[in-house]
Amino acid sequence: MIPYRRDLKKIARTLRTNMTDSEQALWARLRGKQSKDIQFYRQRPIGSAIVDFYAPKAKLVVEVDGSQHFTPDNIKKDEVRRAELEKQGLRVLRFNNLQVLQELDAVVEVIFQALPEPRKIPPYPPFLKGGIMPKDMTEAMAKMKIIGLGNPFMGDDAVGVLVARQLHAYSSAHVSILEGGLSGLSLLHDMEETHTLILIDAVHSHSKAGTIFRFTLPQDLEKIRKLAWGASTSSSHALGLAEALTLAHTLEVLPAHVVLFGIELEQIQTGHVLSPEVSQAMNNLIKRIIVEELSLPHA
Repeated sequence: MIPYRRDLKKIARTLRTNMTDSEQALWARLRGKQSKDIQFYRQRPIGSAIVDFYAPKAKLVVEVDGSQHFTPDNIKKDEVRRAELEKQGLRVLRFNNLQVLQELDAVVEVIFQALPEPRKIPPYPPFLKGGIMPKDMTEAMAKMKIIGLGNPFMGDDAVGVLVARQLHAYSSAHVSILEGGLSGLSLLHDMEETHTLILIDAVHSHSKAGTIFRFTLPQDLEKIRKLAWGASTSSSHALGLAEALTLAHTLEVLPAHVVLFGIELEQIQTGHVLSPEVSQAMNNLIKRIIVEELSLPHA
């Protein structure tokens, strides 16, 4: 049992009787061992903090943040709090009120995926005699997905989707080309059964329009968090790209090899036309992906 400050028990009891609408909605889906027979507790003291939901068996903390958490001071406090919890060997998932109220099923699915599976004995050994992996398993591990992100109706924010469309000709049994939506939660599902993941999105970093950035994960995750990714990041209820990648890293579901390409945008406005600099960068990136990531010659 993780120790906690005894004076927090009374405060926690008060919080349980004054839960927010979003906390009540999520508690209704977590209580009573509904997920993989894992017991959750609400408003539980841990160390010097009171967490919203806690599953000791899974070593998992789930926090539901109200608007007050998004001030600069409170963001820093939450990061310190997360670090303290992680030192205790706990994983922390964070959602905001609107995500819980408007995307409850998706939030519950993310939590469900974070819970441990019951231990099972495989019906057959994963390797053939001599330590050779079966052919079908080798092919599954070699699976590559290229996902273009963004809004195709918002100017330069469409660049990721347009790159994916141009690369569709290179789809194969081992390479899938997808056009991603605006929700980071759907990206978590797209990561499944993937060995190599390549993402393309518009980015706003105050650099020259058309600049191409290349990040690898999880090494560059902190840099990615500091940037504004596409127009979809302005939504207060959607899980953005940086948040989705952070969550995937926390859940340990990131594919073995992840590359994120960002193209510096110039304008976001209703329409289908890219600015000239972004259009040129798109063509350059397509060639680069073909040669560097797909290891194919480019005409």
